[in-house]
Amino acid sequence: RVFGGQLVVREAPITRWNVEGQRAALIDILLLSFCDDIITTQMSTFSYVAHALSSTVPYVVTMQGTCVRDVSSQPCLHAWRHIVLASDCFLGELPFLSSPETRNCGYYT
Repeated sequence: RVFGGQLVVREAPITRWNVEGQRAALIDILLLSFCDDIITTQMSTFSYVAHALSSTVPYVVTMQGTCVRDVSSQPCLHAWRHIVLASDCFLGELPFLSSPETRNCGYYT
């Protein structure tokens, strides 16, 4: 191998349902956060965490297949609005969905 002992390869499948899989995912997020540029998809929570840790403004591949630069390195909430609106937990206006502490994901065209 070109990288010798510097490259770690996992032969067995990793799952999110055990501690080893969760630890491996955390390591992957941290390694991704060290990249100079991050290219992600609109719905990747995994990538949101990585670019938020690094303060890197990511490139986003849209559902239409185009690539755009996001406006912020701050992670956004792509599913929360749909989960809350589909539930019976809240009725009426939901002011916390547009609070300064949250950023809803843009839907790129």
